[in-house]
Amino acid sequence: MKVLEGKRALVTLTRGMTELSRLVATTYGPNGSKVAVSKNGRVLVTTDGSALAHEVRFRDLHRLGASLVRGASTKVDRASGDGTSTTILLTGALLEAALDHYSPRTWNPVAIARDIQSYLPAVEGLLTDMSCSPDESLLERVAEMASHGDKVVSEHVVNAVIRVGENGTVLIRAGDGVGIEMDHREGLVLDVGWAAHAMGKGDGTPREMEGPMVAVVNHPLSSFEDVRAIMEEASQWPGRGLVLFCPKLTGDALTTLILNDAKGVLPCIAVTYYSPSQYDTLDWLDDVAAVTNAHTVGAVRGDNHQEFKSEWLGSARRITVGRDKTEIHAYPDAGERVSARVAELHHRAVVTTSDYDHDRYRERGAAMAGGLCTLKVGGYTTSEAQDRRSRVEDALHAVQEALRTGLVPGAGRALHFVSTMPELQETIGGRVLARALEEPLRVLSARSNTSFPTLDLPSDDPWVGWCPVRQRVADFREPPAVVDPLGVVLASLRAAVSVAVTTITTEVVLAKSKT
Repeated sequence: MKVLEGKRALVTLTRGMTELSRLVATTYGPNGSKVAVSKNGRVLVTTDGSALAHEVRFRDLHRLGASLVRGASTKVDRASGDGTSTTILLTGALLEAALDHYSPRTWNPVAIARDIQSYLPAVEGLLTDMSCSPDESLLERVAEMASHGDKVVSEHVVNAVIRVGENGTVLIRAGDGVGIEMDHREGLVLDVGWAAHAMGKGDGTPREMEGPMVAVVNHPLSSFEDVRAIMEEASQWPGRGLVLFCPKLTGDALTTLILNDAKGVLPCIAVTYYSPSQYDTLDWLDDVAAVTNAHTVGAVRGDNHQEFKSEWLGSARRITVGRDKTEIHAYPDAGERVSARVAELHHRAVVTTSDYDHDRYRERGAAMAGGLCTLKVGGYTTSEAQDRRSRVEDALHAVQEALRTGLVPGAGRALHFVSTMPELQETIGGRVLARALEEPLRVLSARSNTSFPTLDLPSDDPWVGWCPVRQRVADFREPPAVVDPLGVVLASLRAAVSVAVTTITTEVVLAKSKT
């Protein structure tokens, strides 16, 4: 067990963060380089700072500081979908600047930490004031910058986001081809189909019902009495038919539905699904009930399906049922109930600790809200597919955050502009923060072999800055625009300040040394 105190503890924690920061800086910006990382016997080649931060491991006690900033950057990536590299750069710069002011006699870490935190609201306010709302051309530019200039990626991402709308979701999956394919679905799509082949058209093609009544029952149905009341209530609306959703349908219950459907007495289709390995039965039934304004009938809620009531029925504008897929298109008046269900699913996605459940909840919520688009990303090789997928993820998250929060000047200019606030020079903590806010622009200029001190930028217009692509000072509002999502910038800054303040005020480090 090693015990480090005072400056040794601070330097130890800082060293891991600054080493990770310098490594991530090599991938930062449009002139960023690719990094090859050994992973499970394979080589991962990436320009993604997030992937790089996750894969790099440091020896000895330097791993402690790297773990702290890695955890913070992961949280930023989870919340806003981007900003990992910026978080790491800002954190490393904050700690290096703080160490520059270290003196055994005057060092007061609590005061420095308090000063940094006290200036944060003013910095955030100035960033928010300079933000603007994006149009489609700006969204395309955001996606292009986030994907390191890949126009194919940016076009697909913006097209997908526009198609699903504000409440929709875009998912990313591995593709079978060498490019990017887009699969757009409207309405609630279930990966389950009819209970019996006889309910189809006979040739296996999907069957469509316009304006059917919908019954949702959370109970296995096997006897005639299990379905009698349901069919009697549904038959009160002639010509509309019945679609029954339940976990299991067998015996006389299944036969009764098939016979009534075949004779034209009551057009019927049953959709069944039950698998303990997937999300539980009640969950998917509740999704259907929300979209169709039906009542989920079951003993769990004190209902008896053999005494089915007409008010328990729902309806849909159109339902298409195939062998292994069901699509439900709701009426517009289902909005309130669907919104409540979508909000519940989004809440579950936020609080869950499982990445799989997180994606499933988001996917189900998006499908119910009316917009679900899947981007299938492939490549000639595994490494190419992985690199392209990381570009798609970065572009998607940046575009979505831009829609939510707006845009600020990019290329580190927004942070650099607020670093010139006169009040930041009044205290040590303020000067530390001001120096750190310059770091993204310093890195970008260094990657382009340009000296940061020689940049002549106006002090009254944040939208005029140094463009690393054009290699000159330019108006960032003019095409091609240079912009960043405000939400990503704010999330990165907050996370970096949080980690830096925690590290600065740490006086003792206890750890087992690993070699």
